[in-house]
Amino acid sequence: MRRLAWGGTIAALAGLWLLAARALWGTTVPADLSLPELDVLDYFTAAEIDLAERFERVLLMLTVFSTFAVLVSLGALAALGRHLGRRIGLGRIATGILLGVLSLTVVWMIVLPFEVASEWWQRRHGLSRASYADTLTASWVGLLIEVTAAALIIAAGMGLAARLRRYWWVVAAPALTALTIGLVFAQPYLFVDAETLRRPALVRDARSLARSIGVEGTPVKVDEVHKDTTQANALALGLGSTSRIILWDTLLDGRFRPGEIRVVIAHEFGHIARKHLWKGVAWSALFTVPILLLVAELTRLRGGLADPAAIPLLLLLLVAVQLVVAPLYNVISRRYEQEADWTALQATRDPASATELFRRFATTSLGDPNPPAWAHILLGTHPTTIERIEMAESFAERR
Repeated sequence: MRRLAWGGTIAALAGLWLLAARALWGTTVPADLSLPELDVLDYFTAAEIDLAERFERVLLMLTVFSTFAVLVSLGALAALGRHLGRRIGLGRIATGILLGVLSLTVVWMIVLPFEVASEWWQRRHGLSRASYADTLTASWVGLLIEVTAAALIIAAGMGLAARLRRYWWVVAAPALTALTIGLVFAQPYLFVDAETLRRPALVRDARSLARSIGVEGTPVKVDEVHKDTTQANALALGLGSTSRIILWDTLLDGRFRPGEIRVVIAHEFGHIARKHLWKGVAWSALFTVPILLLVAELTRLRGGLADPAAIPLLLLLLVAVQLVVAPLYNVISRRYEQEADWTALQATRDPASATELFRRFATTSLGDPNPPAWAHILLGTHPTTIERIEMAESFAERR
């Protein structure tokens, strides 16, 4: 009877999950939109494509090798978890925290050479201007933040597991969702030091676009990144009253025409207008529940999360699950990016500028306009460059 009730509960939760996912999946992109099959050579020279492919190939190789090394190292630590716990010999939670910090530090040491190699490769191709000292400092600061946050989360998780045993995830899932909402809400103040956009013509364009898209009053800021990179980018950050868009100052250095910058601004306003950041939080909550349930069951192989020996296994499981669900996350991200592109096309009515923007983004960042399918599935958070150009061309045909 107990198993029947548990099975019914899981089935009901799965049904609610699917209903919520279906509601979040919808976008304003026309269901009958058909993209033309364009030849990438009509928009990029063979030399541009060859350079981008060679550049991306090395970065992909570094990513694959780095990921494999992380999985192997965490696997070894998970196997040694109980032995290491006895060697530490402190209290239960303190031992768990130290095992977590040790695991994250080992991962950092393994990943660091790959990060330095990636930095060297980008510097060689003129994309990065950051010094190696800056790279190492940023990596070290990132580790400190990561281990501090991990220590707090591990302590809270082990405390919950000691009280609720295998059902600790029931409380942990909403708590992590609340934490995610808080971080996304505060992100513009925590991680970005940006100034107000002061170019009169762009300010007027931004206000006009904000009115037409329905996000009037959303601030537009500029982040000075030119000392670190030559790549151009823009971001939508925050929730509710903290919503804003951030333009990298490399977007305003003369390489991009006014019409192209208007498309970028409209695209980022589209993220805010279509509630993509809120939807991202909702998707995070939807994935957190089954992931934590799975982790709760699998960590019982090491005595459950209350046992410090389970902490290295916990980290291994989280990395492995992240790899497994990454393709689905990417599909969702690409769908919302496509909707933001469509919103920008509707607002600017300028598919020619959109096409040139996507082309110029690829050439200035050495992005492969049509990457290998496996790389796009595993790592692609945006539609490919040629797919974005195809959408602009499709919009032009529908006008």
